[in-house]
Amino acid sequence: MKITLLLIIAFLFANPVFASLFEEKDFGKNEGNLKMFTYVPKNANAAAPLLVLLHGCSQGSSDYDDEIGFINIAEKTGAVLLLPQQSNSNNSISCFNWFQPWDVDRGKGEGSSIIEMIKFLQKKRIASKSEVYISGLSAGGAMAISIVANYPEVFKGAGVIAGIPHGCAMDVYNGLACMKSKTRSPKTWAEYVRRSSRNYKGKFPKIMIFHGTADPYVYDKNANELKKQWTAVHNANKEFLISEDKLLVHKGYRNQKGHSVVETVYLKGMGHGQPIDTRSGCGEPQKWIVDHGVCAAEMMSKFFNLKR
Repeated sequence: MKITLLLIIAFLFANPVFASLFEEKDFGKNEGNLKMFTYVPKNANAAAPLLVLLHGCSQGSSDYDDEIGFINIAEKTGAVLLLPQQSNSNNSISCFNWFQPWDVDRGKGEGSSIIEMIKFLQKKRIASKSEVYISGLSAGGAMAISIVANYPEVFKGAGVIAGIPHGCAMDVYNGLACMKSKTRSPKTWAEYVRRSSRNYKGKFPKIMIFHGTADPYVYDKNANELKKQWTAVHNANKEFLISEDKLLVHKGYRNQKGHSVVETVYLKGMGHGQPIDTRSGCGEPQKWIVDHGVCAAEMMSKFFNLKR
């Protein structure tokens, strides 16, 4: 019995549970009534790259860290993770309210709370001011892209999984229609971003878009509309194939300087959720987290060029 107990203790210490999130309760103004959780990897450098992760509906922060493979990415790259969490008082099924103007417009609601969290970590010199990235799933993805549109100067890149273009909806009813996709011209989509960014003249964040081709909730046409929006913003019209196999089609779009600033990843036959690859040690299957053999976290890490 003693030997067995010692073996169990040794195993636990040899294989620590990495996903130990810390809640910061006093981070500043919280107009959006969100909770703030962080994960700081071992031996993180001062002012490390910061990755903001926005969970999907019916999820919380603790469902969206090691389950999607980003704890391993944080440990490998030294990136700090910020995981805002929605409250049931804001949304009964814990969706970020990406379709409500008072939650996404600059300086308002949930979006402003997330920016306050970022500034808090930067003031504490826990996170970089120049390397901030954001990613999200479904409602979290739609919120992530709207935050980038409203605060482009804050972010260097964004990854959107099963998301929706910025400006598609201004209320819950239109939000439901947008899930099936609305078609707009690239110019119109881009104008929504420029209007929200107050005609920002600087460098816009680069964007990576993931979508399952069999998604029954947020139709994959949205990935094409997102691509239209952000290639227009970046003036990136030079398409090229990065890779294609039985699991995915991965394409890139270069701007006038030849840089790949928008990439799309269509996940063949996959439904709604975040793609992981358990065979490579990426993530754990859960509701809305799909073992498709593709690790979105790893692909985003490379796209963002995250390094220790």
